[in-house]
Amino acid sequence: MKFRALAVSAWKPTKRLVAEMWFEFKDDSLGDQAAAMSFFTLLSLPAAALAMVTGLGSLEGLVGIDLATDARNAISDYVQTTFGSESLSSTVDGLFEENRSGLLTVSLAVAIYSLSRGFAGLVRGLDVAYDIETSRSWLNVRLVGVAIGFGTLGVVGFAVYLAYGLWPSSAGPVLDTLGTVALFFGLTAWAATLFHIAPDHRTPWRWDVPGALLASLSWVLLASGFATYVGVAGGGNGAVGAVGAALLAFTLVYLLNLALLLGAELNGIIADRAGVARPPRRLHHLTRRSRSRPSDT
Repeated sequence: MKFRALAVSAWKPTKRLVAEMWFEFKDDSLGDQAAAMSFFTLLSLPAAALAMVTGLGSLEGLVGIDLATDARNAISDYVQTTFGSESLSSTVDGLFEENRSGLLTVSLAVAIYSLSRGFAGLVRGLDVAYDIETSRSWLNVRLVGVAIGFGTLGVVGFAVYLAYGLWPSSAGPVLDTLGTVALFFGLTAWAATLFHIAPDHRTPWRWDVPGALLASLSWVLLASGFATYVGVAGGGNGAVGAVGAALLAFTLVYLLNLALLLGAELNGIIADRAGVARPPRRLHHLTRRSRSRPSDT
């Protein structure tokens, strides 16, 4: 009886929360926001990929032979595992043998501009999800977008290096489970960081965690589903599998962005109920300064 009463008491607020999230989803047009974020994200990917592949040949001089070798093995294993193509793996290996310092400089500049534009869409999308009427400048949005963009690339790169470079391939079920748990908490920490620094308001860190948990859980499930599809499709016709994986990757980017916005909506609802959201520090200082001025009347 106690369990039933507890389930009933928990069901009502959960139902109310889901209904409120559904209302906010429609009111904020999160589907359209996720589509816009995905569009700008996909626009920024070619420049980031160009900067990455042109930088592979200079990697040995930047980080040393040992780290460059580990990175080469990790990237090759990831490409082989994900796409199952020997020719693509050979092409990636060849990138490490070529040094294009001039092209690297240009591609980095283009990548920074593209990342600032792409992830600025993410910043604006999070402001919409949090129902924030922002007044920050174009430069502020771009700088935050650049920081988030490079941070995201760093997190993804470290996760790939950890999974395919440092983590043993035959670790066993226990270590595999620990690796999955570590990856989940790492994604949660990064999602909480996004929710903390991207929106144009201030909240305590702990209030960013619920939406981060929702987003990271959705990310893990979506990535697992995509990996399963690639594994199944790779066993059939190679061309069909490659085209299907590419098309599904576009949908995956959209769903990943949508999961992030849903996490932001959850945090926004919880923060509004608790009354913990505050203006950003720059606006807070201006407000406090204006209040401290003597009145002209």
